[in-house]
Amino acid sequence: MRKQRLNQRGFTLIELLAVISILAILMLLATSSVTSIIASSSKKAFVIDAQNVVENAKIAYTDSLLNGSTTGTHFCMPLDYLKGKYVDKIGEAYTGSVEINISGGIATYTIWLSNGKFQVEGAEYSKIEAQTVDFATNASTTCDGNGTIVKK
Repeated sequence: MRKQRLNQRGFTLIELLAVISILAILMLLATSSVTSIIASSSKKAFVIDAQNVVENAKIAYTDSLLNGSTTGTHFCMPLDYLKGKYVDKIGEAYTGSVEINISGGIATYTIWLSNGKFQVEGAEYSKIEAQTVDFATNASTTCDGNGTIVKK
């Protein structure tokens, strides 16, 4: 004799599939949100790195004026020159340079920088922001051929 259970508890297959489908959709939405947040944060970090490189180029330029190693009004400081003494916490993938142009006693700093993922080409220091950063293609990294290259 078989006894039938009253008040059977559990989920049907359709209910389980519905819950799993909803969870899958939520995970896809969350993943795309997190991915865009990570990309935005990476871009902002690159902008901060570019600003730091220019700030350190200013220090290097001031040092070179004080010790008399540079004269003139148009310079190009490659990132290789700045790495080590002035810029020490930047990845090996970074390449670039900072152009310094002095006109009327005012220095203008322009940067070319690439890390293989992002690049900024020929942006003045005051205009370095997330909108000036592109995805890297083939960034010029030598002051676009302008200025006297400062060497170690």
